[in-house]
Amino acid sequence: MKISYYENQTAQKSEPVWQGFLTACKKLGIEPVADSLDCDCALIWSVLWRGRMLKNQEIYNHYRSLGKPVFILEVGSLIRGKTWKVSVNNITQKGIYAHKENHIPNRDKKLGLKLMDFRPNTNKPLMIAGQHDQSLQWTYNGTCRDWIRQKIREIRKYTDKDIVVRPHPRNYFNENFGVNVTVDTPIKISGTYDRYNLNFDYSAVINFNSGVGLQTIIGGCPLICDESSLAYEVSHMLSNLDRPSIIDRSWWFNSILHTEWTIEEISEGIPMKRLLSKVDLT
Repeated sequence: MKISYYENQTAQKSEPVWQGFLTACKKLGIEPVADSLDCDCALIWSVLWRGRMLKNQEIYNHYRSLGKPVFILEVGSLIRGKTWKVSVNNITQKGIYAHKENHIPNRDKKLGLKLMDFRPNTNKPLMIAGQHDQSLQWTYNGTCRDWIRQKIREIRKYTDKDIVVRPHPRNYFNENFGVNVTVDTPIKISGTYDRYNLNFDYSAVINFNSGVGLQTIIGGCPLICDESSLAYEVSHMLSNLDRPSIIDRSWWFNSILHTEWTIEEISEGIPMKRLLSKVDLT
């Protein structure tokens, strides 16, 4: 069994994660082959089709057209720079994570994460959190700016409260979206891998399907998102903006903790073993 990998098409700081995954493959009897289009599966870094990862789109399309799985490594959303997303074929709800069963006891404590109490405050502004529209995640037919404008029109059917637009740090724009709408500039936190300042002191967050949605739910703020989001099952609807219901998020939280892994866990083969129980490589 062989897996093709493309070490020149990764983020510059990804090598420890990358090498950890390849180490796990070898332990499990899967032979890594560099830059091949003729393996049983492929491994790529990220589904953001730009920069060093631009050529990954061609690799992804090639292997998926053959019905072969594509393993994806990506910067995590739970603890940026410490946990890393490991999935198959996608990093949205459409991906395979093997995260809804065989939960590891006390994983939240091991990672130092806590599900915050649900604390809706309908007197606060709304936040629309954008994302990069050159990613496989982005299945909306249009640009992120188009999507934001549409969401503002939908929101105005229910409320005239202030709206804060938060662009993706690497897909930033600053423009006039209308009355009572401001654009927030993401500020990188010094000394971190790529964390940016972010708080959830809003009446709700509107997001398509990126990691901000997961952070919103964990942070105790109501979320409105697309069905493709990993947070969709615990999200709300625009029509309930002023009266968000209390949703039991505990099982979802425990599950989502099994979509991202530390480098040590990746090297040990923990996520790969779980994924192999769901993916047929024969």
